[in-house]
Amino acid sequence: EDGIRDRDVTGVQTCALPILLAPLLDLKWAAGRSAWRRAVDSVPQMWRGSAGRKRGAAVAALALLAACLWPVTFEVAAPARVEGVVQRVLAAPVDGFLRQTRVRPGDSVKQGDVLVELADQDLLLEKKRWESELARHQNNFSLALGKSDRGQFAVNFARAAEAKAQLELVESQLARAQVVSPIDGLVIQGDLTQMVGAPVKRGDTLLTVAPRDQYRIIVEVDERDIGFLSLGQKGRLALTALPGERLHFTVQRITPVAAVTRDGRNAYDVEGRLEAGSLAPRHGLQGIARI
Repeated sequence: EDGIRDRDVTGVQTCALPILLAPLLDLKWAAGRSAWRRAVDSVPQMWRGSAGRKRGAAVAALALLAACLWPVTFEVAAPARVEGVVQRVLAAPVDGFLRQTRVRPGDSVKQGDVLVELADQDLLLEKKRWESELARHQNNFSLALGKSDRGQFAVNFARAAEAKAQLELVESQLARAQVVSPIDGLVIQGDLTQMVGAPVKRGDTLLTVAPRDQYRIIVEVDERDIGFLSLGQKGRLALTALPGERLHFTVQRITPVAAVTRDGRNAYDVEGRLEAGSLAPRHGLQGIARI
């Protein structure tokens, strides 16, 4: 009997050990939780009872009010590109044929450099023709003057004046047969190396030149976001070619007319001026701007 009694007491003690250790393990686990987790677990306790629900409702109302009144920064994101502040388009001055081109896109040019030459053989022949016409009419009105023939003198004098005007026109066309750069800058458009000998018409665009170190940012803002922008706002541009760099700019002009249409929506051009100290970009680079 004593042996059986001792064995029963030992079994009871063994069974009671987990019961005694369970609260200690629970407290140790609770103490190891993060502050966020303890806050989340305490919410059900706050809502127990009417007083807890009132306190929870008051806290929620205060949080909602703070969220409505707290100022936050809203950024308008839109595609953007880099352009020259000034772009000078060089057009063909006369009808003719392309004889030689000396530059390609990406080449640096200086003011007065000859960029394109047009064939001038026809103009040279036209010049000789009007020179001979002018000399003939001058001789005729000189003879008429010597004979005191006022009628012939007036007719030949008028024809000589016409020939002189035509000669001056041809000479001006010859002077414009060489297209020169109007500014110091960079050729950004117009690869004519494969068009040597091709005919060109007066007014055809040949080259486009832009200043080297004067750029502007053009942001194509969707019509839904254009109302959030105003002059003087700050922005930054992340270029696709330079993902690790940020160009900081200031909104300088907002175009009041829609420039392009994309996916059925209008987009407005917003012009930005690069801030001092920004990295000098290249013409034509594209990226995403945030204002």
